[in-house]
Amino acid sequence: YKKWIYDTYNKCDRLIAVGNSLKKELKNYTKNEITVIHNMVDLNTFVPIDMKKDNKKINLFSLAYLVPGKGMDSLIIAFKNAFKGENVNLTIGGDGILKEHLQSMVKELNIEDQVKFLGALSREEVSKEMNLCDGFVLASEHETFGMVYVEAMAVGKPILGTKNGGAEDIIKDYNGIIVENKNIVALEEGLKEFVHKIPYYNKDLIIRKVHENYGEERIIKKIKMIYKEIV
Repeated sequence: YKKWIYDTYNKCDRLIAVGNSLKKELKNYTKNEITVIHNMVDLNTFVPIDMKKDNKKINLFSLAYLVPGKGMDSLIIAFKNAFKGENVNLTIGGDGILKEHLQSMVKELNIEDQVKFLGALSREEVSKEMNLCDGFVLASEHETFGMVYVEAMAVGKPILGTKNGGAEDIIKDYNGIIVENKNIVALEEGLKEFVHKIPYYNKDLIIRKVHENYGEERIIKKIKMIYKEIV
């Protein structure tokens, strides 16, 4: 496909990338100008809701296609090393070819009472799980952006991710922790630090920053500015 990529990228009036990592990749194919405009979050679906929780336990939520590259195997191992036998649970949403393998891992690691698989979820069900959890975690190895991080933040949840290309644009000190990619030891230590910090994150600040940076009005305004420049 390369010749079509070169032709398209070089003939267009403007290129828009959803993140700085993707912008860096695109520079290998063109000298054309590239503007970064992030994806916008659906703030009608991802709304903070007060839900009854078991305050004695910390509930972590992760969501992804259960396929190679999403880091679920690393997350499960790091979770076991960090929290086996403790009052911390991990709920995993999503389906894919690795689901049975991951379930077998959980059984072999003897953490079935702490790790639960939900299968494929609708957008509304994802929003519910985001609201039920205390923090969102995803150890994906590569992301051009990472919409699920922002969806979790939209309901006020802190996030933990890896340096996978997309997360670096999203995760800051005020909203979570980012750790080295493909590094189970770093992920384990990051999870421990994350769980310790969860009570101290400012929910209202996290939500406000999402509206400021990823809300419909903000993103559309940026795109319209590009349209005006090239027209």
